[in-house]
Amino acid sequence: MSRTWLEWLWPAVRTCRDTTSIDWSAAVGEPPGAFRRRLLLERAAHRLMSTADAVIDVGFDAGYAAPEAFARAFARTFGASPSDFRRRRDVGYELPAPNGIHFYPPGANAAPLARGSSKMYDLQGLRGG
Repeated sequence: MSRTWLEWLWPAVRTCRDTTSIDWSAAVGEPPGAFRRRLLLERAAHRLMSTADAVIDVGFDAGYAAPEAFARAFARTFGASPSDFRRRRDVGYELPAPNGIHFYPPGANAAPLARGSSKMYDLQGLRGG
């Protein structure tokens, strides 16, 4: 049986699961499961918009074992089925986030400066040399 990302975190912070979840929620503004699920759905939406990958593959990569579960969760979150969302080019993939943390596609090289800030900075400027 494989361990979840949160189960790897618990021993590192030497606290119980419930305390870790409460501390995470207080610091990040949403429970760890909701945070992970939101980022995976944002990544899935971006992938649907930017690739021709099969919806079923996008769903599996987002952590859903059944295509129907992915389609339901995606439609509930984005208001459209994955296939319909792919056809609509007038929408973005970012969901409301209490912490301003969103999925950034590879190569975006940008991240929020501070909580609640919409300003961006270039991560390449942080590299040495």
